Amino acid sequence: MMQTISYPTPPSDTATLQEQAYHLIKSRILNRELKPGQYLNDTQIAEELNISRTPVREAFQLLEHEGLLISEARRGWRVYTLSLEDLHEIFDIKVALEGIMVRRAAECRDEAKRAALKDALARMAHAAKTDDYQAWWQADQDLHAAIADMCGNERARRVIKNLNEQWQRIRLGFVAMEGRMERAIPEHAAFVDSILAGNADDAERQIQSHLNSLRDELVRVLTNMVLPFAQMESNSPPPLRGALIGAGGVTEYHLRAWQHIPNVVIVAIADPNLEHAHARAEQFGVAQVFADAAALLDANLALDFVDIASPPQFHCEQTLLAAARGLHVLCQKAFATNLTEARVMIERCQRAGVILCINENWRWRAWYRAIKRMLAEGKIGKPTYVRFFGHGEYHVPSRLGIVGRGCWNWDAVTSTSGAFITLTSRVFCWASQRPCTRA
Repeated sequence: MMQTISYPTPPSDTATLQEQAYHLIKSRILNRELKPGQYLNDTQIAEELNISRTPVREAFQLLEHEGLLISEARRGWRVYTLSLEDLHEIFDIKVALEGIMVRRAAECRDEAKRAALKDALARMAHAAKTDDYQAWWQADQDLHAAIADMCGNERARRVIKNLNEQWQRIRLGFVAMEGRMERAIPEHAAFVDSILAGNADDAERQIQSHLNSLRDELVRVLTNMVLPFAQMESNSPPPLRGALIGAGGVTEYHLRAWQHIPNVVIVAIADPNLEHAHARAEQFGVAQVFADAAALLDANLALDFVDIASPPQFHCEQTLLAAARGLHVLCQKAFATNLTEARVMIERCQRAGVILCINENWRWRAWYRAIKRMLAEGKIGKPTYVRFFGHGEYHVPSRLGIVGRGCWNWDAVTSTSGAFITLTSRVFCWASQRPCTRA
């Protein structure tokens, strides 16, 4: 099994908000918790850290500067995927710069620093013999840190550290390959011995030989074992792009759900109440806001689907707009205000060849499915009578002469029968697992 090297993070009580986000994201990239090509969601990270999205975006920018993330227009941020060309560029710089560093290190006469170098090499050799991957990795880090200390060039140290972080995700798996730790020991011993002997020319030659050998072996492994599968993955479809129509209360649940589905991104929201639309966009990191559905659908956003969560009286019109543009539709219940509208929506989507789904079918919720399973298994006997108690914000209708907030659920048109009919139909659905036709 592949082992994980933990990337250290600073204590939360001393780190700024930007640093907290930066180190969290960076550690997940370097430890491969975030995969190459994976898109990141600034809202999710901000909620996890209980901070605003601004420091998270600032952390994204820093990580892009370091070569770990890349920003794509209208798609967001994703983990950078190294190519063979990237790898050659990294090693070209490492060969030149680490050659200079070992030359300088060979001039060092500080006994404590020389002893640290010897100790790190000895620990590497021992870890290789005992097949202790974690200890080998730490000793290798210490060995190169000792060379940087002996060299005394802090800028060179920072450049090499950044380059190593860029290819660390490949390096972790490569080092763990059978026999790689053992093969690395004589290569390291060769340039360490030259450094300790004060032979700068040979130290430079030996470390450059080691790095070029490492590059060649790495390229062979990637070319023959990794890239063919990576190419297959790169040919997979890009993330699905969706737009949300509506910015009311239920849309918070829609957007939270979309955030937890891999390779889906909501790129725009439309609602005539722009204040609500902008608030939802800010809350969930949605890039664009529109005042109406038609303007959104005509904005050339390269959409794959629309999620319609507006009041039911607008569902038919908005579904037809989406179908006419070849977009798949997820429509929040209530589906339509009457049977004629429902038939038109279904017929138009079938004609356009797009998928039409109705959202929030409660009978598929986990607890209802558990109840259905218990009934089917006879655990409570044969039911002959079902009584349902629903608790929620179904307000007293004003038409009864009682003053209250009112609710669209009480309107026969917009709720497609009203609150009580809605509740009883749900009972019938989960108990019988059959479609329910309302009167």
